[in-house]
Amino acid sequence: MAPASPPALYYGYEGEVGDPAFIEYTNGKYTAAAEYASILSGVAAIAPADAPLKIVIYASWRARWHPLYGRWVRIYPKDPIALRMEGDRLVCEGYRPADWVVEMMPEGFNFPGFDPQRERFDDFKTPYKLPVELDPHAGR
Repeated sequence: MAPASPPALYYGYEGEVGDPAFIEYTNGKYTAAAEYASILSGVAAIAPADAPLKIVIYASWRARWHPLYGRWVRIYPKDPIALRMEGDRLVCEGYRPADWVVEMMPEGFNFPGFDPQRERFDDFKTPYKLPVELDPHAGR
């Protein structure tokens, strides 16, 4: 008989976000991307061995009516999300909205591989691994 699987953290998100281009990296690797998403949603299962979770999201509003049209923001937890086992329970710390940072990127910034004229990520130019200079968790 196989041993029982370790517990996993299932996390999800959903929200109305104003038609952004959106790209997410977890532990430095590409997780998801979307263009023209009026409602973003996602779900993932994370095992304790994946911790600490270093999530970085870049988003740029693409709806011309939005006051931040074309500007990019970077969203990430202040500290990597910690996971640990306490007996048979998986305990997660650092996931609450208050634990996250939202930073405006400099005027004129464009995420690598995003074509602002076509308003799409180019699959062949968008990095699979988050460049170190764009990773607020680099070196931590």
